[in-house]
Amino acid sequence: MSGLIDQHGAPLTYKKGELTKEWQEPTATTASVAQLFRETVANGLTPQRLATILRDAAENDATDFLTLAEEMEERDGHYGSVLSTRKSAVCNVAITIEAAGEGSEDQEIATAVERLVAQPTFIDALEDMLDALGKGFSATETIWHTSSDRWTPVDFVWRDPRFFQFDKASRRQLRQRVDGLDEGPELPHGKWIGHVPKIKSGIPIRQGLARLSAWAWLIKSYTLKDWLQFVDVFGMPLRVGRYHNGASNEDKLALLRAVRMIAVDAAAIIPMGMEIEFHKVESGRGESVFGGLADFVDAQMSKAVLGQTMTTDDGSSLAQAEVHNDVRLDIKKKDTRQLSTTVNRDLIRPFVDLNFGPRPAYPVFKLLVEDPDDLDAAANQLEKLVAMGLRVSQRTARNRFGWEEPEKGEELLVAPSASRPSQADDDETADDNQDNPSRASNRRQPCPSCGKVHKAWARTGEAGTEQLIDQLGQDALADWKQQMNPVLEPVLALLKRSTSEDEFMADLPDTLTAMNAGPMVEKLAIELFKARGVGDAADH
Repeated sequence: MSGLIDQHGAPLTYKKGELTKEWQEPTATTASVAQLFRETVANGLTPQRLATILRDAAENDATDFLTLAEEMEERDGHYGSVLSTRKSAVCNVAITIEAAGEGSEDQEIATAVERLVAQPTFIDALEDMLDALGKGFSATETIWHTSSDRWTPVDFVWRDPRFFQFDKASRRQLRQRVDGLDEGPELPHGKWIGHVPKIKSGIPIRQGLARLSAWAWLIKSYTLKDWLQFVDVFGMPLRVGRYHNGASNEDKLALLRAVRMIAVDAAAIIPMGMEIEFHKVESGRGESVFGGLADFVDAQMSKAVLGQTMTTDDGSSLAQAEVHNDVRLDIKKKDTRQLSTTVNRDLIRPFVDLNFGPRPAYPVFKLLVEDPDDLDAAANQLEKLVAMGLRVSQRTARNRFGWEEPEKGEELLVAPSASRPSQADDDETADDNQDNPSRASNRRQPCPSCGKVHKAWARTGEAGTEQLIDQLGQDALADWKQQMNPVLEPVLALLKRSTSEDEFMADLPDTLTAMNAGPMVEKLAIELFKARGVGDAADH
């Protein structure tokens, strides 16, 4: 396999002896790096200690940073939730394989790759690869099965990133970490899937979302600790003991013990003539200070991980979340594009090389992220263009919508209002066209009212009338948005610029005069005219 190079320009070779051996993590000895993994970094973390951890990570000693990144996911429900949301957004999109060409061998290779990525183990491995979002990189080992006629990955194993490091020169090439060596060996080609997402410019270890969220996480940990101390002190009412002027020191000590015992046992005895008062602490003081800071920090984490806060804030409306979902869509597209590049480089290409030999072009693995309105727009375009004579293959249409080709004998869906005419109807229509060509030509003329070409019905019986009524309903609802937009736009504009309900209600009467109901009235008139014609035909 000479002549091939990897993503760094180095010669690409496959050592099959290394591919068949499962990698063993270092054992936990006194001198091994595994001994370090038993320690915790989050406990007692201070700003000075965090600054040291981040600086060491940038200098290629990332053990403590990777430990902290793991603990952040485990200890902070909000950070763990938003990070899991970003991973799930990528893992749940459709997968497609594009063949390298139209030849039979290219199609055979594409089919083999489709079977490979359809394995449940591969789907789970995608989430393991996305562990790189928080930490800056991930290393997933490919377990090859070689007993059959093909080399096939049967499992993908996530490996602890603390067993790996980047090279010292560029700090971009992932390597194994070995005790006693400044720089470990390179990862064998075809054995590892090393995902290094590009979240921002710079060396990979500085791009992890855990680094971006670490300071917010530290501030929140201090905030929660202070909040708990506040609750511990002010969660109970303030107890004030009063003694008379002639009280002795023994009486005062007895009163003090009673006040303290009330906090523990909720019972106490005091000398005659003394009293204990309870002063209720005003609620909300701790929540307004500590809770507000915690919410602010959570919002910063949401922005860092998701790019927005609307889908994680309880007070956000559905409309607001839908608007800000477009920002998340951009992030999702970037994540899927980068993950697809990694899979094509570290899995698809080795699989093809080992089973079919090196080739100038390879099948392409893609994670498809569709815009919410893309499929609706594509369906409308397809309907119009096919009606104008454009020839589109069913395979192309299925790939566009992510649908599989139905198996032989499967029950197929059909439109209830567009059932096929019988053979007798086809023969009768053909005879009519042959006997009266002008009649057939007239049937193809567009409607003078709406400009569309409508199907002519050979019969106007009960079945034909029902079909016409269904067609009328479909035509009436086909472009309802275009009819309603001129009516609703003034109200929506007023709603957007109003700062209160009173202001909105005060300006609403003036807004009603700005509504343009002309397109809707014209559409209703056309559809009523059609309905009257259908009714007349049914009556006769």
